[in-house]
Amino acid sequence: MGIIKPEAQAQSFVTPVRSPWDGDLRADFAKWGYREIPGKRDDLCDFGPDQHNIARAFEDLGIDTTPAACGGPNQCFHIEHKYGPTVDMDPSGQWPAPKDQWYRADGRKLRETEAFTTLGINVPSGALYFFNRLSPREAAHENWGIPLAQVQKQALPDLASSSDHAWGFWTRTHGNPADLQNVRYILMCMITNDITNALIAEALRTYPLPPGMKEEDRTKGVEKWPGTTFEMHYDAAQVLLGSPNGQAAGYFLIQHKHRFGRIKMVEKVTVFRPDKGIMPYLLFWVIDAPAGTAEGGAGSNSGEEPGWKGSDAEARNKTYVVEERVVRRGRSEGNVVREHVFRAKL
Repeated sequence: MGIIKPEAQAQSFVTPVRSPWDGDLRADFAKWGYREIPGKRDDLCDFGPDQHNIARAFEDLGIDTTPAACGGPNQCFHIEHKYGPTVDMDPSGQWPAPKDQWYRADGRKLRETEAFTTLGINVPSGALYFFNRLSPREAAHENWGIPLAQVQKQALPDLASSSDHAWGFWTRTHGNPADLQNVRYILMCMITNDITNALIAEALRTYPLPPGMKEEDRTKGVEKWPGTTFEMHYDAAQVLLGSPNGQAAGYFLIQHKHRFGRIKMVEKVTVFRPDKGIMPYLLFWVIDAPAGTAEGGAGSNSGEEPGWKGSDAEARNKTYVVEERVVRRGRSEGNVVREHVFRAKL
């Protein structure tokens, strides 16, 4: 719900409602122990058959699959929380091992966590891609050998959220501030998170079937493009937006309303898999919120990137209709790809 509310109202659902991080974040990344590595994962910005193998999806969306390294519009960015420019060297002037690296910020002596974020941006198409992420909290748990519940917030960098990392790179790739609002697609790639995958499976297991379709005909798993699309009035879409992978999309839109100059909202979410491969992708379709948008969508609890809380009671009181439409035909009439779109009947 926080997505489609003005800032003054959204603060009831999201804390903080406005991200404290703005601009290209170059100085902030350095201050908080991050190292940027240009070109490290440029291969992840190839969406053709050599890497992601989702060219059919990009063709339908009108997005070029070519990475910037090959002259295309898809730019990759990678940061990691180790070997930062402010790390204290050992007595011999050498880098300590990552687990022994410390730096200072805002009067605090902090330890590198070995967190990382890898993402991509396509400016002409208004696309933001999330590839690989390990939060400082999870990284500290894994690399410091302490229980997750014992990782203290004060021991972590203040600049920790992948949605804020994304905003820094989004800003630096858009030279004109007026162009910041051109966000149309947020794509979560190669999803391996167990919770997100369980939520995807549950959404596909429980969606209402089209008229005349029997339970045994239900989709048995994530399908190739065009996959399965849920509009945001549908419970499944809100759950996927609130999933561990989906939260960054929501926070990116909610906490930067003041920079977009307008309210952005997720219209629908599509779950699909590559033409070769099994890892799911989540595509969030972003639009400008129409004037007088009714309450709906998802909000959040407070926290680093907390779970989302949709208007489930309202959603359950709606009647849903399922549209089945042909989105692609092959050379014969029998070779048809259909898309199931779930809409709320308001």
